[in-house]
Order: sequence, then C-alpha cells, then structure tokens
Amino acid sequence: MLDDRPWAELSDWEKVQLWEQEQRIKEWNKMAFAYARWPDRAEQAARKILDVKGKLTSDDIHDAVGDPERPNQMGALFNLLREKGLIRPVGITKSKRNPAKHRNIQVWEKAAN
Repeated sequence: MLDDRPWAELSDWEKVQLWEQEQRIKEWNKMAFAYARWPDRAEQAARKILDVKGKLTSDDIHDAVGDPERPNQMGALFNLLREKGLIRPVGITKSKRNPAKHRNIQVWEKAAN
C-alpha cells in the first residue's frame, strides 16, 4: 500500500500503482498455491469440500487437486483428517474415475466438532 490515505484522496497514478501491486500479490498467491506440496493442497481442498458438501471421497480430492505425488498420500490424508477429528466414515460408494476401475471407495462425512 502506498500510504493510509483514503482511496478518494489518491491520484489516478497512485490508484493505478496500487491496483498493479494488488494484481502482483494475487498472482503470487496463485503461484504459491500451485507450487504447494500435494498434501497441503489436498488438506485445504478437503476442508473446503467438507464445508460445502458435508461429505468427501477420494474422487473429490482427485477432482480438486489431481493425483498425489505418491500413491500412499491419499490414504495418509484421510488418516490425518480422521485423527484430527474432522471426518468420520459413513459408507461406501463406487469410484467415478476410470483409472480407479469403479472400485469401492470410502465415503466420509464432516464430524461434529
């Protein structure tokens, strides 16, 4: 921020500078998220999905952040969320992903905190 003056008191040039600075910050935040490690992105996505839908499957995580860097990271993610008391198992469903060959996957719901 250039200073603490109200927006109306800034010159047009200062407003443009401030807007460009805000755009650079937004772009940096996008890049930071893109380069974050898969487990961090997946946990963040899982929390958002749970807030919106109330339920979660591995298909949801695949759709949100793609495949894990290593195959065991998906199971580790759900173990972590369960240990934190954020989710609990509620059922089984068939995966909608072709690579999963429609096998059974766990359905989790948001745990009451």
